[in-house]
Amino acid sequence: MPFSYKYLIIIFFSLYSTHAYSHLFYPVYQENQTINYTDSNGLKQGPWEYYHATKEIKEKGTYKNNLKDGVWTCYYESGTKNSEITYKNGEPAGPATFYYKNGKIREQGNWQIDHWVGNYQYFYENGQISYKWNYNQDGKREGAQLYFHKNGEKMYSGTWNDGKTEGKLLVYNQQGELTEEKTFAKGKICKTATIKPSAIPSPLDSLNKLPEQEDTPRLKFEGTGNHTIIGSNGKVSAKGFFVKGLLFNGEKFNYDKTDKLSSITYYRNGKKTETKNKNH
Repeated sequence: MPFSYKYLIIIFFSLYSTHAYSHLFYPVYQENQTINYTDSNGLKQGPWEYYHATKEIKEKGTYKNNLKDGVWTCYYESGTKNSEITYKNGEPAGPATFYYKNGKIREQGNWQIDHWVGNYQYFYENGQISYKWNYNQDGKREGAQLYFHKNGEKMYSGTWNDGKTEGKLLVYNQQGELTEEKTFAKGKICKTATIKPSAIPSPLDSLNKLPEQEDTPRLKFEGTGNHTIIGSNGKVSAKGFFVKGLLFNGEKFNYDKTDKLSSITYYRNGKKTETKNKNH
């Protein structure tokens, strides 16, 4: 009998300790396993961490009443940072930074729910700036926009209005020399002037052209967010929501040799769903 009594005391103490301090202990590492606290109403509260199956940290941040709040950091399985996103009431709302696997910044700006707002920067994997853009509150490009070559020299300089190229777009070669001046009105090319012949082919001809053979097009725009691509013919070649430069949800516009719209290809969740001819 004394043995049983002592045994019951030990069990009671163990259960009490586990209940009171469970949020301080690491559990067995499993995919999507958390280490932290759920309140009496079943709501996640305070700092939480998730792990890859490899036991490497996957994601960490803070919950407030079951909603993400503040900065959440995600990691590649290698342990390097994947992203840092600011949340409010469970939705992205503030500074956000995405990283390459080598640890260098890929893109950064202000992320609001599902689009960028304000100043935005995208970088090459070597750390050089690729483009500096500005977005309005609706996630459409607005104001001065700059593109850069991998060597750091300016590639394009122009102005956008409500997501469309407006006014002069200046084109530069890899030596930083001005080679072309194109004039746009509501996203369409009105005039092209060659400033200086260059031995290096102008990248404008390939800018924003969509690969015909790819199921999911990868465009010159390599970032994430809502975007409209203007092709070298001055017409919209694709628009919708992009993830790391891939058309995720949206439309690709196909033109014939005379630049007349021939069909529209639709994408959903990164895959082609259907193509409709212009007259359908």
